Amino acid sequence: MPQWIQRLPVLLGMGLLVCPWLIPVVNWIGQTAGQPAPLIQEGALHGVENPLEPPVYASDALWSHQFREAFAAEFDHDLPMLTWAVEFKNQLYYWLLHQSGIDTVVIGKHRQLLEPGYVDEYCFREPQVILRHADEWAAQLAQIQAWYAAEGKVFVYVITPSKVATYPQYIPALQPCPAPPTARDALGPLWDATLDRHGVRYVDAAALTRAAAPNFPFEMFPLGGTHWNEVAATMATQAVIDSINQAPTPWKLQPFTFTWTMAPPVGISRDLTDLLNVPYPRLDWKAPQTQVAPIPPAWGCAPTDLAVVGGSFTYEILWTLDKLPCPPTVRFYSYFVANQAIYPGDIRGPVVSDERDRKLIAESKIVILEENEVLTLRSNHGPLLYDLLAAHKAMLEADHPPKR
Repeated sequence: MPQWIQRLPVLLGMGLLVCPWLIPVVNWIGQTAGQPAPLIQEGALHGVENPLEPPVYASDALWSHQFREAFAAEFDHDLPMLTWAVEFKNQLYYWLLHQSGIDTVVIGKHRQLLEPGYVDEYCFREPQVILRHADEWAAQLAQIQAWYAAEGKVFVYVITPSKVATYPQYIPALQPCPAPPTARDALGPLWDATLDRHGVRYVDAAALTRAAAPNFPFEMFPLGGTHWNEVAATMATQAVIDSINQAPTPWKLQPFTFTWTMAPPVGISRDLTDLLNVPYPRLDWKAPQTQVAPIPPAWGCAPTDLAVVGGSFTYEILWTLDKLPCPPTVRFYSYFVANQAIYPGDIRGPVVSDERDRKLIAESKIVILEENEVLTLRSNHGPLLYDLLAAHKAMLEADHPPKR
């Protein structure tokens, strides 16, 4: 037998050790040759590959922890088999173990995809603990409403639903769920009663969604997603418009009716499916898509300026408003500080704090605050809105103290 064949296993082992290191070296050669490697763009994996800055191959950077971290990240993302390896592992977990390969998704009964945070919140709800400060927050919401009303504006507080709280029958069988069902389901009605007691104008879209669910041949949340479907969001939008139009101000939004058709899920309807990175998820299902039919208002088309603070469920309300032939002009501040979206058009960008404060304080005629039911009395963006308005109110009172 030739000597080189005898040494072939050793040569292959050396190749396995050396070849992976050629990947970042090739990038380095491209940089030093005057052709900088482009930013590593998002590839086929969802939630795994993120745009990265490649490591800087310079003498003053080689010993820094930033270089080591960037080098390791680039090495991982440039591995040719990364996508295949992640998808293969997740597929095995999904098919053989009926489990998720990532810790941000859990697989419930009947292969429903859920987020663990929503499951934990529902299973460990303690209304008597959560509602200890209910009167305090409801009073602050009433203050926000009164501040805007004094300026001739409208404020609406919107509560959006949780998939797990709407369909608790899909909670995984082995999930610890010590809170009794009566306690879990008592939170919403008790919080509504507190809002009523303080005179807050609100739309409980969580209760609306659960009440409407039996009237449709599909569920209000998609099998492979964490957010409500278009029908649930569209009904909530109608309720928000009704609440705004009933306020004693000239600022109105165009009412509408809607129809729906079933179609393969896209976008937000399959957000958890995509996050799983499973090539064959076996989620052969469809999601409703809505078509709006505007009701001509008596006041004609006069686009109104809205400012909205809320979480991810708010987008679908704003997408519904964007379908109208007379859509409002909207500035949406996701979680107050995360990012902003401008409508019509759904133009995304970073929050510009001065512009946001000006819109929320002075310019917008209608202001909406959305909180998901899992964040009842625990959100950050709601108190941030209150703090902004309270500071502005205090500044005005300091500049113009009341006459005695």
